Amino acid sequence: AKAAEAPIPAAEAALAKVRQTEILAIGPGEFPVPGLAAWQVTASRLVHWGLLVALIVMPLSGMLMSLLGGRSIDMFGLFAIPPLAEIEGAGKLARAVHGYAAWALAALITLHVAAALKHLVVDKDGTVARMVTGKAPG
Repeated sequence: AKAAEAPIPAAEAALAKVRQTEILAIGPGEFPVPGLAAWQVTASRLVHWGLLVALIVMPLSGMLMSLLGGRSIDMFGLFAIPPLAEIEGAGKLARAVHGYAAWALAALITLHVAAALKHLVVDKDGTVARMVTGKAPG
């Protein structure tokens, strides 16, 4: 069986988990824009949490797809994680989850970029500066 490459997605999932832990510990931060509509605050939170979930689900489902599909995972040639088993139904389920997570991630990234462009070009409210620097405008 051909080995799958998974070290980068595994690291991506770990970093997303670190960010989730940080958000739970210190909060997501304040919205620096006075008068931001409630729906925009809700949409922002949903998109950000969706991104974090997708960044964990996608690499983990990819790894499970390989490990339950009878393929080992090559860790940059240093070592390989052997397949757990070849379970057709589980491998197919992991493949489906992986595919849906990929589409969700693409949609969420598109929404995030569109919202950032709106704040930059239309609203001109300093939100993009906060995203880049981590500091509230002003």
